[in-house]
Amino acid sequence: MVWSLEVALLSRSRRIVASVAAILLTCLEAKDASANGRFPAAQLVQLSPDGQSVALRLTFGFAISDDRGQSWHWLCEDLLNYGTGAFDPAFTLDASRRLFVGAPDGLARVARDRCSHERITNLEREFVIDLDRSRDGRTVLAITSSGADGARNRVWRSEDGGESFTALGAGFGPETLFETVEVARSNTQRVYATAVRNSPRRVVFFRSDDGGATMRESSLDMFGVDDAFVAGVDGTNPDVVYVRARLAGSASLDAGAAASPTLLLRTSDGGASFREIARSTGAMNGFALSDDGLTVWYGTTHPDDGLRRSVSGAPFERVNDARITGLRFHEGTLWVAANWVLDSFALAKSTDGGRTLEPVLRSFCELRGAPTCGPSTDVTALCGARWTVYRASTLACPVSSPDASIEPSPTMDASVEPPVSTPGCRCALVADRRPSSAMLSLFAVAAIVGARARRGRCQRPAGRCA
Repeated sequence: MVWSLEVALLSRSRRIVASVAAILLTCLEAKDASANGRFPAAQLVQLSPDGQSVALRLTFGFAISDDRGQSWHWLCEDLLNYGTGAFDPAFTLDASRRLFVGAPDGLARVARDRCSHERITNLEREFVIDLDRSRDGRTVLAITSSGADGARNRVWRSEDGGESFTALGAGFGPETLFETVEVARSNTQRVYATAVRNSPRRVVFFRSDDGGATMRESSLDMFGVDDAFVAGVDGTNPDVVYVRARLAGSASLDAGAAASPTLLLRTSDGGASFREIARSTGAMNGFALSDDGLTVWYGTTHPDDGLRRSVSGAPFERVNDARITGLRFHEGTLWVAANWVLDSFALAKSTDGGRTLEPVLRSFCELRGAPTCGPSTDVTALCGARWTVYRASTLACPVSSPDASIEPSPTMDASVEPPVSTPGCRCALVADRRPSSAMLSLFAVAAIVGARARRGRCQRPAGRCA
């Protein structure tokens, strides 16, 4: 549906589109360079409590910075045991800047030096579908969601910064498939979650007042949605919660390419009642909430949406035209992940509410490869070798050193047409010629199609509130 609509819109450039599509498919089939074959794209961004470390989930691993975004390294999917298919894992950073990554068979913890990692023993063979942490990072939550016979899906909680996890409560059987979990920043005993329940299918919202041990449920079916995701909890009022919910049957709506209408719901009574406060045309990939709870942002990759903001309950206004793939607000700064082909950056930040965006990571060729570790480490053995191949083939970066400086892109202003960048991938370009709008549109669709992942995650928006 998406491809056919896009090609129809590009009828004047059919030969160009056909050529690019053929080259793109060749690139995506390069399994030796990318285990899942998806178009390289940025998704969800998370920061450590002190803001020193920034982790950006990609469709091909993680970009991670430990100097507030000044330099970036790459952690590969194979290192974290989820590189066998198109899967977008949950992740978070704790108080000591360690990276936690959920997977279909457990939970991995990457050390602060990024050179060692380990598995959390009592979560082995558990499907960790989502993670969250408290404001200070000392409380870490995981929630499991397996459809296997005999499974008990539940909240797992750590009160020692992620050193150890304890399963809470009796849990739910495999008919209850959790999708998100969130802990209130102002009261860590208040926990919210969402799930899809089968036989019959229902979309369920959960509230816990004892840290996740017991959960009281309510239905979101009255909104006619297929699934729901806790987007964020107000940092000062634990009763105020935002939920993103995809309209049922939205994939068949005739709303144009990449349309996936999503509702933004708000409750001010801890989930007893909800009301719709916004509706997007595309999938609501990004959501962010200011520390004081007064400003709310959401964004999608659909051209009708861009980046939208509401202040003190006012109607949402469009503040930027970037194609949003993820949002995060942290200590006065809005972090924005976007379509790097169309917006000239994969990650940017804003200190004026999103009107101007300062690129932090423009091209994946700016990644410095795997962290510098010993030759006997898995990081070097797995990610080091793979990066060399991936950088040269799929990304087709310049032959020069990966640490070489790249000419900065101008700051992106909402009132100015977004600058057209020159992607590093030669799948998109021939020689030094600037890509046509037809080519860029095709790659935008490729990025959107490639962003879909496994089961509940395949529909889950990429960004959540910090």
